[in-house]
Order: sequence, then structure tokens, then C-alpha cells
Amino acid sequence: MQLYGVIILDDFAAAHPECRGHLSAWRNEIEEARWKSLKHLQKRHITAQVAQDGRVVFRLLGICMVDTKVRCELGIVLVQAAWVDGQPARAATRTLKQ
Repeated sequence: MQLYGVIILDDFAAAHPECRGHLSAWRNEIEEARWKSLKHLQKRHITAQVAQDGRVVFRLLGICMVDTKVRCELGIVLVQAAWVDGQPARAATRTLKQ
């Protein structure tokens, strides 16, 4: 998958060093993934919250959350926000404008 919005991940990792390892591993896995559908994605990431519109929120070991928009047919994952569990998404990092 092609990963877009990595600047959000970089900013978030700089602000939350405890999440750096989880984000790096997640990023590598996403870039190597070849999902055919959202159901295929959810089989691999059981804790991911998947909506029918392609929005997927990944929970990284219960610490970090990454909000994305996934288009399996195009091979694209767009990071929209990241936050530490328990904090509002917009308080933890910048988000992409819609």
C-alpha cells in the first residue's frame, strides 16, 4: 500500500517518543500490505475499527491510535490523525484538511 500523510506520523512520533517503535512497525507493515478489501484488512488487524466508507482507526498495542482513510482498490492509505489513547485526536497532532 502507498502511505500518504506520513508527516502526521513524524510529528506525532516526535511529540510522543513512547509511540515511535509502534508507529515505525505499523508503517513498515502498511507499506508492505496488499489488501484486497477492508474485510481482508480486518482479518490481519483485528483491533482496527473499520467503517464502510473506508475510514479505519488502527489501535497500536493499546497506546496509539491512527485514523486513516483506506482505498484497497487503489492501494492507498491516507493518515488523517494520530493520538495517544485517551486524548482527543486534534489535541495530539495536526490533521489533514478535508
